[in-house]
Amino acid sequence: MTGDDVSAGDHPEAKPLYDIDAIHLLRIARIMRDEGQYLSGRPLAQPPTFLIGAVENPFAPPLEFRPMRLGKKVEAFEVKMASVAILLPPLVVLVGAAIGALAEGGKAGVANPGAHGFSEILYAFSSAGNNNGSAFAGLSANTPFYNTALGFAMLISRYWLIIPVLAVAGSFAAKKTVPAGPGTLPTHTPLFVVLIIGTLGLVGALTFVPALALGPIVEHFQMLSLK
Repeated sequence: MTGDDVSAGDHPEAKPLYDIDAIHLLRIARIMRDEGQYLSGRPLAQPPTFLIGAVENPFAPPLEFRPMRLGKKVEAFEVKMASVAILLPPLVVLVGAAIGALAEGGKAGVANPGAHGFSEILYAFSSAGNNNGSAFAGLSANTPFYNTALGFAMLISRYWLIIPVLAVAGSFAAKKTVPAGPGTLPTHTPLFVVLIIGTLGLVGALTFVPALALGPIVEHFQMLSLK
């Protein structure tokens, strides 16, 4: 974490003073570990074996400078891995809910039939894969079927997700820095914000609206019809 730029502080006109920033510190650590020497070239008797890591604040000003520091092209492999990371959690939720609604062990744990019962199953797998693993009181989740199914949902959706994320990070790390050009999409413009929000809304709607239509939405209209 490099800290905020001086332009974000009380004295934005001040000149930043430092001998070495976080990026160069990481470079020194890598040279010591991988090349077994100091930055001056003097060899180390015993190179360190530590794991090098860092964090980045994408919202620290100046915003237009953040992606430029990465300077790596997003290509087909990164898009595929990002797609896996985005689609894997809802896939686990929807497949798990479908199995729970069809299997005898899944139906046996539902105390409320109909749309509300499906909502209970859908919520249980959504929570196990993406939240705290809770369930509605009307669902008997402490059964061999749900203990096993929700456990697999938690394992796949929460932990296997790290595989495509690390694949993207490794791919970026191996690439050379490319300067920004005419084809670079700025990430600090309204266009980028609209594209991100639109994509998230579209993917979310296409993923979950059909399942919600079978459970919570139907249940809501049933409640309105009773008034």
